[in-house]
Amino acid sequence: MAEGRIKWYNPKKGYGFITSEETGEIFVHNSGIKEFGFFGFQEDDKVTFEVR
Repeated sequence: MAEGRIKWYNPKKGYGFITSEETGEIFVHNSGIKEFGFFGFQEDDKVTFEVR
């Protein structure tokens, strides 16, 4: 698992980016978060994630 912060997220379009020292900038789509009960993010939210 990696840690990072939400760089930006557009809830209408359903995607955004996470920045992380471990992985750099990562694209995130709502299809990858809904299975965990999330439906969106706020800028600068701290997140733990797995790259698939």
